[in-house]
Amino acid sequence: MNRRDFLRKTATGMTALGGGVYLLGAASPKEADRAAKQLWRSTWRPETPHRLPDATHALAQRAIAGEHGRSMIRAEFQLDPAESLNATQDMRYAQAALLCAKNAPLRILPGEKIVGSATLLEAPAHQTPVLGCASVSHTTIGFDKGLKLGYKGLRAKIEERLARGGVYKPEPQPRLVAGDGGPAARCDASAAFHWTARPLPAYAGTPLTVECRARVTATAGYNILVAHRDKASPNHWELYTEPGTGFFCAYVPGRTPAVHHSQTPICDGAWHDLSMTVTDTSITLHVDGQEALSAALAAQPGGNQQDGRGADTGMLWIGAYPPASTGCSGDIARVRVLNGAEAAADWTPAADADGETVFADASPAGNPAAGPRRGGDLLEAMLGCLDAAEVWRQRHVELLDERIAASDGAERAEYARVRDTLLHVPENPPRDFREAVQSLWFMYAFQRLMGNWSGIGRIDEMLGPYLAKDLADGTTTLDEARDVLAHFWVKGCEWIGAFDTKGSGDAQHYQNIVLAGVDAHGSDITNEVTHLVLDIVEELHISDFPVAVRVGRNTPDRLFRRIAEVQRHGGGVVAVYNEDVAIEALVKFGYSVEEARCFANDGCWEMIIPGKTCFSYVPFDGLALLHETLGLHDPDTPAPDYPDFDSLYAAFLARLERYLEGHHKAADGWCRSGAPTPLLSIFVDDCIESTRGYYERGAHYYALAPHIGGLANVGNSLLVLRELVYAQGAVTLPEFVQILRDDWQGHENLRRMVQTRFACYGNDDDGADGMVRRVFDDYTRLAAQTRGREGVLRPAGISTFGREIEWAAPNGKRRASPDGHKLGAVLATNFSPSPGTDAKGPTAVLRSYCKMDFTKCPNCATVELKVHPDTVRGDDGVTALAGLMRGFVELGGLFLHIDVVDSAMLLDAQRHPEKYPNLAVRIAGWSARFATLNKDWQDMVIARTQQYA
Repeated sequence: MNRRDFLRKTATGMTALGGGVYLLGAASPKEADRAAKQLWRSTWRPETPHRLPDATHALAQRAIAGEHGRSMIRAEFQLDPAESLNATQDMRYAQAALLCAKNAPLRILPGEKIVGSATLLEAPAHQTPVLGCASVSHTTIGFDKGLKLGYKGLRAKIEERLARGGVYKPEPQPRLVAGDGGPAARCDASAAFHWTARPLPAYAGTPLTVECRARVTATAGYNILVAHRDKASPNHWELYTEPGTGFFCAYVPGRTPAVHHSQTPICDGAWHDLSMTVTDTSITLHVDGQEALSAALAAQPGGNQQDGRGADTGMLWIGAYPPASTGCSGDIARVRVLNGAEAAADWTPAADADGETVFADASPAGNPAAGPRRGGDLLEAMLGCLDAAEVWRQRHVELLDERIAASDGAERAEYARVRDTLLHVPENPPRDFREAVQSLWFMYAFQRLMGNWSGIGRIDEMLGPYLAKDLADGTTTLDEARDVLAHFWVKGCEWIGAFDTKGSGDAQHYQNIVLAGVDAHGSDITNEVTHLVLDIVEELHISDFPVAVRVGRNTPDRLFRRIAEVQRHGGGVVAVYNEDVAIEALVKFGYSVEEARCFANDGCWEMIIPGKTCFSYVPFDGLALLHETLGLHDPDTPAPDYPDFDSLYAAFLARLERYLEGHHKAADGWCRSGAPTPLLSIFVDDCIESTRGYYERGAHYYALAPHIGGLANVGNSLLVLRELVYAQGAVTLPEFVQILRDDWQGHENLRRMVQTRFACYGNDDDGADGMVRRVFDDYTRLAAQTRGREGVLRPAGISTFGREIEWAAPNGKRRASPDGHKLGAVLATNFSPSPGTDAKGPTAVLRSYCKMDFTKCPNCATVELKVHPDTVRGDDGVTALAGLMRGFVELGGLFLHIDVVDSAMLLDAQRHPEKYPNLAVRIAGWSARFATLNKDWQDMVIARTQQYA
């Protein structure tokens, strides 16, 4: 019986030991515990230090237990129709920010040393409260500049720019074009031209009919005719055409099935009358009065569970879906929405007094759909957002005054100290460490209140100088500073429990923190705050702030050892960048060395220049491309018969190159228009000066990175194909393709032979690693051929971020694989070896990974190690773990996750989640509490090879 089977049969509940895990529930039965200890030894865990006050631990436990998340509410308040009727998107955003600042519940707990809580349920649902549109994530904004200037300095900067004039004015909407019975509005494929209507609840109810008269001219991409709310909402709906075919389609994600494809093409340049009718039980599509589709509908199970947006008042878009920068190639002459028999909207295009094209509403609602904002709107909206932030601050001060009046003693003194801090910051630059922590948190928390998920960035560089001054002045101690900063961490996990997040886990709010490394001038910034952060992570074990430490050849052993000491507690919260390679990769890509030295990440681990970058990435599956090259997706066509391996490999590269060409075409039109972002844009370089928003090409850099996944299995599969088919001639390629199409049925011996006789990436085997490097080199070479175009950078990255589960699904694009895996197998994560194939220990894994030249991969690629706790025990264990990281740097690695965890404990946690409510594990760019993962994700983590150093 192997270890895994034994534990499945006997581990009825092993109790975790220490590790900062707050344990609930009873211990395991004595018999099972004794048996486990006798046969396998109990798992060692390091003792958790106790430096912080008990009161801080108590606050942490309340947040981790989900008390605050469960108390969050939806924003039931709405925009005033009279004020928002003719307002543009940016001004509506400012109005929404003011509503939230005035009405969002405040939470100030006794004993808190910093205050400010994002209490609206839309925020953890990645939505902007009130507006119902998507918020922003995958970036780190310039909190460092905001901290130094304060809101007062930011306000002065905006006012100065507004007074200078010459503000950006978007291109006028295209003039009205002639329809076949009146004017029509010309749309744009990149969503640069679209129209936004004020939200009305009537757009969400059933029965609902949506009518659209349109002329669509292209099939290359999606054409969005009309859409309601964000795609994440169960009340979203949209009318669109399918790429390639031009079929008229509808999408209703709150129902099942969600996607409805008619078989009627409409992208022929002719005018068509289109409609969708949705009831509680059915959907019907019509084209030119003829039924094109009729289907039954059912409510999506749990569809409303994660919506978090209350009454459905989301934006309605005509001619585009701006959150995805997806528009429409063609013209729209009319859109009508009927709720039952009553017209909720009846839009037709017309010119307003300024000559701009709008959609006038002839229905009783009188709700016009406005075009793009007019010049200066963004700056005015920024000022409105700062006014809203001041209202929010003042409400906290008033509540603190009430608490002071109602309390006495130490509690009264603490309330008074917090109030005095808020009287100065964040309006003004901080004067000491405590003010700096409160100011940074308050700025960050207001972004969170409005749904924005930004990384924090280099917190030690921001806060270190304030602490150094206070320590020199004798106005604080390290223990006091650690406690104040610990409250920042406690506040950061207040969204736990907001939703039942079964799936990829909780704590996915992209609030990454970067520590240590060099500054723009090449000087090391490591300071006392660096070590205080590591102390806090070690003691509280809060996983909601993933931490990435920048290390290099000049990093002192003290920091390597301190990282190792913290990593031993598990959770995978602390990862490391090799900044020597990262900086070289960014400089090679085209950034200045000063900018490259300041790199952080997008809140996950993709490398960006913080405070300057609008970033996103597009993942794709390299293994699926190989399977397509082999013809595995179409069993009715003859199998390809490439004459030699080089021909097969060339065909694979051609398919990869075509994919990248498609990526570049999509990137050309990216971020020309999108959801309003005036609050976030305040903190992004060039948005104020250019008077353009984050999604309007106002930021200094735009980066849309291609991210390939499955490279380990691509390399392993290619090696098998080269050796088994072409070198040994054991089977012909058509025979092997048929075996794979049959999912290895009847060929189990061959499958086992493939799995046991061929070397795999991750074992320091030059043959296997060389094949992976060949694919890596060709991918990065092809990606680098288009570094940037049309104002958008395209830095290459490698990741899966858990998509290996989705890709392995029966309806995914992966099939049985040449490297011996059957259909449905969950394979390699990010740039790690495929589970179970790395048999020679962690050093061999790192040697394989480090054979790549990561200066060619400017958006990052990560490798994960799951290390057994017993192997890092004692001082020798710390030395071994620190040496592993030092070797990683010396070998030229780029980014390393180490998770110290026992698979036995994970198996027990899967069976008894109530005993491990705070057991965290590293997933990809984030750590999540294991109990919040669904079984597929738990199995993926468990299946990672357990390494013994």
